[in-house]
Amino acid sequence: MSAEPKVLEKPRPTTVTPLPARGARSVLPEKRVVRRRTGRTLLIVGAILLAFFFYAFVVTGLEESRSQRALLPVFAAGVQAQSIDSISKVPVPGSPVALMEIPRIGLRRVVVEGSSPELLKLGPGHLPNTSLPGEFGNSVVLGRRLTYGAPFARLDEMQTGDSVTMITGQGSFTYVVNRVAYVLPGQPDVTGPTLDSRLTLVTSGPSLSPTTRLVIVAALQGNPVGVTTRPSVAVAPDEFGESGNVTGLLLAILWGVALVALIFLTRRIYKVWPVRAAYVVTTPAVIFLLWLVFENLDRLLPGTL
Repeated sequence: MSAEPKVLEKPRPTTVTPLPARGARSVLPEKRVVRRRTGRTLLIVGAILLAFFFYAFVVTGLEESRSQRALLPVFAAGVQAQSIDSISKVPVPGSPVALMEIPRIGLRRVVVEGSSPELLKLGPGHLPNTSLPGEFGNSVVLGRRLTYGAPFARLDEMQTGDSVTMITGQGSFTYVVNRVAYVLPGQPDVTGPTLDSRLTLVTSGPSLSPTTRLVIVAALQGNPVGVTTRPSVAVAPDEFGESGNVTGLLLAILWGVALVALIFLTRRIYKVWPVRAAYVVTTPAVIFLLWLVFENLDRLLPGTL
């Protein structure tokens, strides 16, 4: 038998992929990196915004509730000792001067002396250069509409004829609402002295703009308490509820820079240290700096927001 001839196979051409030149980058992976970094940045920014909203709407409300619980027994003890609203002295800023009750909106809050943004964190505040509740003249009380428990959040629900009760060291006084209005910039001031006995409640308008104010004016029922003229008190611009503390912005920026630097440092630490150890060390520091940023941004907001 003759051997079958062998068929030689042609060698298959091999495709050689050229190596990228030194220093050259692939376009596709670079786009993926950009997308990944952008998504991560947006995620961090979104988380910070959510944390700030949680701080503004929840944490501050808990702070105001704690302050009110502490103020109520102080007010009751002061009334019993006849040291609240004493006609012989000027109230100390931050001290309780009245207990306000508004049945229409279910409000019951201790009113403190002073209406700066810092003092309005405790609850509604009495504008220092106006009459005290129950006395002759215009007694002005400012309150927050959005943050720190938002005691005046439902003030727009009040109607003409509603009652407001103010309990002070000089007795219990009933006011009846005769005006519910929004005061725009340039319109007559509602916090100045008057020739009647009234209570004026002030907070931010519906747009949450401090320059547009929601005002409730109520007339005192009965005769006011006769007191000697109290000493005049200087009032800072931020006590009218239209501005905040400008230094809060500067401090927020400084602490924000420190927070960004700590975040970059944290990323390096996570690459070198064990994950659990890095988490224990860096997390409290990040939360602390974030808290400082939020606190100073909060100081920037007007007192009636």
